Amino acid sequence: VLNKKLLLFDAFYADFRCIKLRGRRKECEICGENPTITSLTSVKYENPTCSLPPPLPPSARITVEQFKEIREKKLLLLDVRNKTQFAITHLEEAHNIPLSSLSSSFSSLQHRIEERKKALQDEKGTEKRKEEEVDVFVMCRRGIDSVTATHLLRDKGVRAVNIDGGISAWSRRVDPSVPLY
Repeated sequence: VLNKKLLLFDAFYADFRCIKLRGRRKECEICGENPTITSLTSVKYENPTCSLPPPLPPSARITVEQFKEIREKKLLLLDVRNKTQFAITHLEEAHNIPLSSLSSSFSSLQHRIEERKKALQDEKGTEKRKEEEVDVFVMCRRGIDSVTATHLLRDKGVRAVNIDGGISAWSRRVDPSVPLY
């Protein structure tokens, strides 16, 4: 039974996935308790809905394969999954700050960013390094919450880059020993 579920077929990988659809959100403009969008003519696109966050520009995105190539450098990796998901599996250098507490934990993240910048300056010669152009790389389970987190961080002036596809893409395309859940 596919009640409140979405069946996806990936023809490239010949893979089926079943995704549980989340329930209604109380504050949603469309399906919430007090909807303000009731017809197509009343749509105001700037209002938040249950939809995905807006796409990031190409300069704010990186594939898991690209991240693998630069992973050895002194990078700051932020994993925005909740603590339970982070405990299941994570990249060893990742720092966990769940998306739900990212705003309240912003000062601790800023402190980590400043420590990283200082460490890079201490060992740096005169050349500008590519890894200095990004403050933090952001990862989640499938790359959706990390887009939201990347938007939030960039709005606060942090040079954040999203890792497309998250830990699931890492498991599928880089390291199959990382468990999928």
